[in-house]
Amino acid sequence: MEFIKDYSYLFEMEKGGVALYTELSPSERILKLMNEFVCPELDKAGFKFSKSQKTFKKTQDKYQYIIKYYSNMRNYGSESVEFEFYVIVSYPKYSKWYNEYYKSSEHSGGIYIDSGNIAYIDGWDKKYLDAGHWYRLKSFDNKLLMGNIVNNIKTAGFKYFSSFETTEGAISLLIKFPEKNFNIIFDLYLIDGKIKEAISFFKKYNRYDEKMLKKEGDDSTSDYSLNRKTEYLMRKKKVEELSEQN
Repeated sequence: MEFIKDYSYLFEMEKGGVALYTELSPSERILKLMNEFVCPELDKAGFKFSKSQKTFKKTQDKYQYIIKYYSNMRNYGSESVEFEFYVIVSYPKYSKWYNEYYKSSEHSGGIYIDSGNIAYIDGWDKKYLDAGHWYRLKSFDNKLLMGNIVNNIKTAGFKYFSSFETTEGAISLLIKFPEKNFNIIFDLYLIDGKIKEAISFFKKYNRYDEKMLKKEGDDSTSDYSLNRKTEYLMRKKKVEELSEQN
């Protein structure tokens, strides 16, 4: 079947809107806009840009803050040029702590403490987002769109990252999804030396794991047994040991 390059369905830019660097390929055009608008502001804030990885990274204490953009694989010419952003908080030294504390070698690298599309960050202005999470250059004045992105990063983006300046701040954000973030929240308490808080958190939020352990724990092929059981039982044992010591 022949691929028909018909993009007439796309939203058109408002009259008088500015389209920048339309002579460039989609990837070159997006990179040019990142270099011109985003890089100068993030460089001031200590972020380093990697062209090959399409990331802006900054190390802050034990965490690494990452802003990453992805180009739509269906981009074509100047008719369809779309990209999206993700924010990531990584903990580069987590594996070393994990392997020493749990006497395990399961982790061989860092870990993403949290990550997600910018569309879900509190306070992110979605005025120029199209289809939920894409920035589409054909739909909006490119200068206004890029200015909006920069402002969003400096306000909502930096506020998001600032939540990880303290353990309390990180946990207050992560605990919105306690089941998903159960292991890392428990470990963050331990890393910070907050044993009582770790035990209290475990006992308060372990209902899901206890339920799934009874339901699927004996089935070695179940999703729970393959992806979560070992990690939960390891922490459950640690809680028992810590409770005896305290």
